[in-house]
Parts: sequence; structure tokens; C-alpha cells
Amino acid sequence: MELRTKIILLFLFLFIGCGESGRATQSVLPTPEVKYTPGDIITDSQGYISYRVGNMPIIITVPHDGTLAPSTFPDRTGSSARAENTRKVAEQFAYFFNANSNGLYPHIIYNNISRSKLDPDLNQMDGAQGNSYANLSYGTYHSFLQTAIDSVEAYFDAGILLNLVEHNHSNQKVELGYLLSASDLDLTNLQLNSYSAQSSVSK
Repeated sequence: MELRTKIILLFLFLFIGCGESGRATQSVLPTPEVKYTPGDIITDSQGYISYRVGNMPIIITVPHDGTLAPSTFPDRTGSSARAENTRKVAEQFAYFFNANSNGLYPHIIYNNISRSKLDPDLNQMDGAQGNSYANLSYGTYHSFLQTAIDSVEAYFDAGILLNLVEHNHSNQKVELGYLLSASDLDLTNLQLNSYSAQSSVSK
């Protein structure tokens, strides 16, 4: 019995092995398989950033409707107005589309943090303003967004990204962003053709 115990212990030692630190190691590290199910909401551990997984070539981002104000995030300087109800618009769109499309979902990325603390629509320096906690959530937001983009590019020839924000002036209308300035849009159609590569709307 004692000999059998020694053989088993020896086998376990050889199977597991030890690294230089004396801790158990494996010869081949396991690779976890992560699968997202369309319609599920994936959230970081703090609940600051959320991603509703999609399976169609539409991505919706909701950067300014968050209300959380973590004490570890200092107040930002710059615009901090909340884009109220943009989350609700995104969710209603997703619900309507799913109900009328045999189970398709748009990809939706939510920033649940108040814009006074984090603005993922800006570059990282202006959006997180150097705070390490804000930088982490900024990175999570854009990582979820890149996951959605990768999914669209893998399964579709083209896609569309809708960034839901709101304006605060009295002229109530839908405004589209083309990554072009007002002076660019004043050019003739012929002149605008040369801007096709720089615009967010391509042929």
C-alpha cells in the first residue's frame, strides 16, 4: 500500500511539474473558449460598461446616457451634459428589430458612467483625462466596440455604426455625422467626391 502511494505521488509530481518559483505549472496552458450569445448583455465586473451582443451588421453606441458616478473617477473638465433617453432609444430599436427579423440583434455598447466622469466619444486623453480608473473603463468600452466591429467584418460585406448622442438646441432634427466639416459640405458634389475616403459614409 505504501509503495502504491509513493508511485501515485511520483506520477502527480511528474504530471504537474514545478516552475522555478516552486509553484505547480502545466506544460500546455489551457485556452478558455469564450462564446457570446446574441441578445446577451456582457458587462465588466463593476457594471460600468455593457455590451449587448449582436448578430447583424448594425452597431449602436450609447456614450452619454450613463448615471453612475464612481468616487474613484474625478470630475472631468469640458462638456458633461447627459444625452437622456438615448439608451432607451437603442433598446427600443433592438427590441423592435428582434421582434421583426427572426431573432436578429444589433450590437449595442453602453457607457453606464456619467459623462461628467467619462466620455468615451472623445480621444482617451480628453475622455478619461489621465485617471487610471477612467482609462480602464475607456479601454473596456472601445474593446467591446472593436469586438462588435470584428464580428461585423467577419460575417458581412459592410456595416453601419450609429453613435447616439443628442443636441441641446431648439431646432429639433436628426443630425448625421460624416466626419466632414460644414465648409467641406458646402463644396460642390464633384469636389466632395475627393473626400469619399475620409468620410464615414463611403460609396
